[in-house]
Amino acid sequence: MDGEKLWLFFAESVICRRPFVEGRTPRWCPGGTIRVVQSENGIRWTKPVTVLEQSTDNIPKVIANQLTVANDGHWVLPFWREVPKSDWSERCPSDALPSAGVLMSYDRGATWDVSEDIIHLDTWLIEGTVVPISDGKILQMFRTSIGAVYWSKSSNGGRTWTHPERSLHLPNPNSKINLIRLEGSNSLALAYNHEGGVSRMRTNLFVAISSDEGATWNKVAEIETERNIHSKYHYPSLVQDGCRLIVAYSSMFTTSLEVPEPPGIGGIHVAEIDLRAVDLSSASLLPELSSEESDAMP
Repeated sequence: MDGEKLWLFFAESVICRRPFVEGRTPRWCPGGTIRVVQSENGIRWTKPVTVLEQSTDNIPKVIANQLTVANDGHWVLPFWREVPKSDWSERCPSDALPSAGVLMSYDRGATWDVSEDIIHLDTWLIEGTVVPISDGKILQMFRTSIGAVYWSKSSNGGRTWTHPERSLHLPNPNSKINLIRLEGSNSLALAYNHEGGVSRMRTNLFVAISSDEGATWNKVAEIETERNIHSKYHYPSLVQDGCRLIVAYSSMFTTSLEVPEPPGIGGIHVAEIDLRAVDLSSASLLPELSSEESDAMP
């Protein structure tokens, strides 16, 4: 992104603690102040620099996906404001509207501007993921709580966004997605859980490619297909290395006395897709979602 430097953005909890429960370790609410550190070797890092303070509105700020470089060269970093639940925190507001947005830098990270809020009254819009598309526009896609991926576009570099709309083809079980633009093309690649409806299981971890900026999608890989209520394959991230598309994701197993954790399940996993072997003309076109697949949880 910046020559030989690595940039690591993170959210640091600063105010909002969950109420104390006797016998349990004190816990923070998600998010806080967004900060960044840099490194030239991945071992030694600079001191954290503040990008966006929580104190601007006292709502915790959170990030989960990488920034993108817009067509004109400025940086766009997606984030969201996660309002603590009323029974989570006594020190932070719980009656505000959650919202998404982006941070924009036109001077390679020296200063940052904040976009207009992106809000949908029926769902939170979190863990946004952004890519540049044609005509200088930016596409952002979101995890939601209502059974489907939602999307929004900006035509002014990220400052304002269209009203979020439901994807016609991408279910979402309230889990993180990750979107990138493939090098040397206008195609987009998305890693996501192909689950929706009332199941909300974080299984069926797929990769799909779109050649029309997200209007339709072709499934090109099934990374994990085991489907049960105990396994979770989630939080994917994509990176392209030449003809290789690398998918990193986490797995976990929800244990119980009756169902112990199998060996080798939990942890970070890496899968690889050979883009030379991908033929979109023969790849499965994802069908439109049924109402059952995208219905919200009761």
